[in-house]
Amino acid sequence: MSSVVCVLCEVNEESCKHLFLECVYAQQVWSLCLKWLGITLVQHNDLKDHFVSFHIAQASSKQN
Repeated sequence: MSSVVCVLCEVNEESCKHLFLECVYAQQVWSLCLKWLGITLVQHNDLKDHFVSFHIAQASSKQN
């Protein structure tokens, strides 16, 4: 099985975790999107926790 290098950073092996959490380009996209939405979140190292935090942020914004 051959590894596939990330097409964005061309440094690390592409994986879901790398694509959504670790790639420097993905981190920049997340940062810009969160800033645009006015959301402050803690960056997680786990994909599930990462996306659960959006649900929590949405729930708390509805309460305000």
